[in-house]
Amino acid sequence: MTRICMMILALIWPMVLCATDAGVLFSHQGGFYDKPFPITLTCPKGYAIYYTINGNTPTISDLRYERPLLLDQALYSHSDIYTIQCCPDENWRVPKSIRHCIVVRAAAFNDDGERMGEVETNTYFIKSLGNDFHDLPVISLCVDSLSLFDCDTGIYVYGENGANYHQHGREWERLCNMEFYENDLKGINQQVGLRLHGNWTRRGMQKGMKFYARKEYGRSRLHYPFFGKEGNSSFKHLVLRPFASELYGDHLCTKIGENLNFEIPASRPVVVFLNGEYWGLYFLKERPDDQYIADHFGYNKEDVNIIESWSGVAAKGNNEGFLRMMRWVMQADMTNDSVYQLACQIIDMDCFIDYYCFQLFVANTDWPDNNMRCWQAQDGKWRWIFFDGGSCFNSFPQMFYFTIFSEENQDVSTYLFTKLLTNACFREQFYQRYGTLLTNEFYTKKTHRLSDLFFNSIEDEIAAHYHRFGPVDYGDQFDFQVALLDDFLKIRIVGAAAMIYNLYYFNNWEYKGSKSGKHVRFYKSGGKRPVFLFRMAKQFKDWRYVSAYFSYERFRIRRDFKESSFHRNLKSVKTWKIWKNQTFKNEDLKQN
Repeated sequence: MTRICMMILALIWPMVLCATDAGVLFSHQGGFYDKPFPITLTCPKGYAIYYTINGNTPTISDLRYERPLLLDQALYSHSDIYTIQCCPDENWRVPKSIRHCIVVRAAAFNDDGERMGEVETNTYFIKSLGNDFHDLPVISLCVDSLSLFDCDTGIYVYGENGANYHQHGREWERLCNMEFYENDLKGINQQVGLRLHGNWTRRGMQKGMKFYARKEYGRSRLHYPFFGKEGNSSFKHLVLRPFASELYGDHLCTKIGENLNFEIPASRPVVVFLNGEYWGLYFLKERPDDQYIADHFGYNKEDVNIIESWSGVAAKGNNEGFLRMMRWVMQADMTNDSVYQLACQIIDMDCFIDYYCFQLFVANTDWPDNNMRCWQAQDGKWRWIFFDGGSCFNSFPQMFYFTIFSEENQDVSTYLFTKLLTNACFREQFYQRYGTLLTNEFYTKKTHRLSDLFFNSIEDEIAAHYHRFGPVDYGDQFDFQVALLDDFLKIRIVGAAAMIYNLYYFNNWEYKGSKSGKHVRFYKSGGKRPVFLFRMAKQFKDWRYVSAYFSYERFRIRRDFKESSFHRNLKSVKTWKIWKNQTFKNEDLKQN
């Protein structure tokens, strides 16, 4: 009897497989190819293949596969979704044309028109047709057009009921096929949930997006080392942040700070296509949430508390431990070393110091009152997460330093730091660590190298991006932004060192200058040869701009010393001199 059952099972098993696994097979997987070539699609006998080339899910109303498909311009999507207005009028423009890639989505159907397997998707980038991205990875997203642009349910448009693109939550998550390709054809191809991401970017033509891997979509994780072999290779969700000038700094921050002792989500520039149409440059990033902590540190998400403001707002978990810590700090006598040691049992002090050193160096003007995030797991020490560096590497008022370091400052966003500064051990630890970072991780040659690597990697893609999203004068704007960042990095290390030494050693510097002066010189005490020479840009001749010398991008510096000798040189700096001497007091400069 058992033998008979096995014989029957052997006879019907192939039919069961065909019924349950009627997927379409592609002769070539998606990715980068040099020239057009034909692909063939196959499926089990008895089924017909239907396919689309505009990113939509195929039905029997779409194209029926009958012969090999030649991968050339004839397979470009003609839906022109880039012409659908997706933002307010003031942010909207339509380019005359855009780049395309070839997207083929196919499925097998029976004679009754029922789909008999999963939809298979492959995207092809043919270099001879203009799809050469100069070693940048590419993400292809395929989403049913109605899921994006329907007036009632489309997540990418304003909608009849008002600002669909501002909606949040699972209700506004849409099924999406995501492909990620590197030049060696390695990558990933799977279905995910797609939502919009961000705040102000939702009103732009190019919107932020985030992916959710879920078992109901096929796989519960994204298994791929998106950020290199040394990073994680399994992700629950990822974020796409739109490319913008202020986000140059956000990505560069991740590179400068990746070896420091705090959490900083990984980032990578990518090119994105949506339903076969060019959607520009983005930054693929990790999302700094409880899943990020669980993936990097091995905790259960339920054991993680994440605080997103100094007032104690909890993003995940609860805020009881954080509020208890802040109340204790307010009452504690931090000048007492034994009390400070108790603080070190609550706060990961090495992490906190690195976090503050980094934020000050990159001149984050949207911090500390905003964009603060710290976490704790299983009643452990509090650690900090850096995120959203869109306001870094900007003009930075000198007055900020005096405010943030002042013991009289009672603002909740700086209270913890200023209270810790009252302890001599913490001050020395902070000072020594900042000085060490200035000679390695913040060293000008290293930050310039990271900046050059980044801009060189995207330089050839800039024209296509700005043709798609504007502005028209993209060349001048891009060059200007690069020049500002370059100037910032040239002078920042000097300004940061001067700020630290001023705070620790000199409370009453004498500033000398003239209204027509173009040069600022630092002298050792009693010395005749300048330690530094700052040259102001021609368009900024007013002496008042000197007050922002700590980090102002438009200064130029001629280095007359080795950067590794900061500790020796700056310790003895007492005065400024600007040609045609005229004295200004500290109060005068602070007012400006």
